[in-house]
Amino acid sequence: MKEITNKFYIVCAELRGNIWTNIHTSDVLEAIKQEKNLYVVDMYQGKTASTYPLFEIDKYSTINPIDFPYTYLIYEQEQEFVLPQVIQFLLLKMHFNWVNEAFDYFNSTDFEEFYKSIQASEIPNYVDRWNAFVISPYELRGMIISEFAYPNLYHAGIALGTFEKQKPISLVAIENTLKDSKPFGWNFQTDCINLMVQKILLLNKELVHGIYNEKFLNTILNIVNKQHLKAVLLLGEGLYPLKQSIECEAILFEEHPLPILKSKREYKTDVFLKFEQLTNIQF
Repeated sequence: MKEITNKFYIVCAELRGNIWTNIHTSDVLEAIKQEKNLYVVDMYQGKTASTYPLFEIDKYSTINPIDFPYTYLIYEQEQEFVLPQVIQFLLLKMHFNWVNEAFDYFNSTDFEEFYKSIQASEIPNYVDRWNAFVISPYELRGMIISEFAYPNLYHAGIALGTFEKQKPISLVAIENTLKDSKPFGWNFQTDCINLMVQKILLLNKELVHGIYNEKFLNTILNIVNKQHLKAVLLLGEGLYPLKQSIECEAILFEEHPLPILKSKREYKTDVFLKFEQLTNIQF
C-alpha cells in the first residue's frame, strides 16, 4: 500500500458498524476548502480507514456546520493508502489538525531526528510530552509559552502544568500573584487542564526538558499565527526574541518565576490577570 501525502486531509473519527461517526462538519468543509481528499481513520480500531475523493465530498459544501455540526459517512475499507509510521504515532498523541497543518514537516528528516532524540533520551514516558497538542489549533484563543520545562518528575507536556500532587515552586509563585483577585479558597489547578478546556495552548520552549528544536517550535508558531489569537504570553527572558515571530492581537511578556525565586526575590506581576482579561478565561 502507498503512504498518503499532503494531498489528503486527515480526520480521526469513530467507526460504529458501517458508519463513520464523530466527524465534524467543519473538518469536511476544511478539506473541501483546501481541495484535498478526505482520509478518515479510527486509530483505536486497528487504524481502520476510508478515503473519500474531493469530488465525492464536494456535495457537503453547502451544509451549515452550526445547524449540522456532525457529518456521517458510509464506511468503505481503504485498499490503497496507509498512514506513514510517524503520522500514526502523532495521531495518537495530538489533534489531527496539527498533523494536517504540519504534514510535510512531520515527514521531514529534521523532525525524524528530533523525534529520535526524544526517544533516545533517558526521560521516561516520552509519549506524554505531546499533551499540549490535544486541542485543535483551529479552536485556540490564547497561548502561553514557558522558557523552562519542568524536570522529569513534574514534566507533563503542558507548560506550567504537572500531574504530580506536589505543586512546583514556579506554579506556587504564579498562584500567589493571582490570589488577591480570586475568591477565598481559590487555588491554581495543578494540571492546568482547566486552561486547555478554555482553548489555551500551554507550550514549553523545550518539548522535553533539555531538548530544544527551533524548527519544531517555529512550525508550531506558524500554525498558531494563522488562528488570530486574542493574546500570547511569553514567560521567560529568553523568549523575548520570539515577539518577532508571533502574530496575535496582544503579546504579553514577563520573566519566568524560576530565576527570580532562585535569586531569593519575590515574584510580583499582574501579567496573568491581564492575560485572563484579554482572552476572557479564568486561571
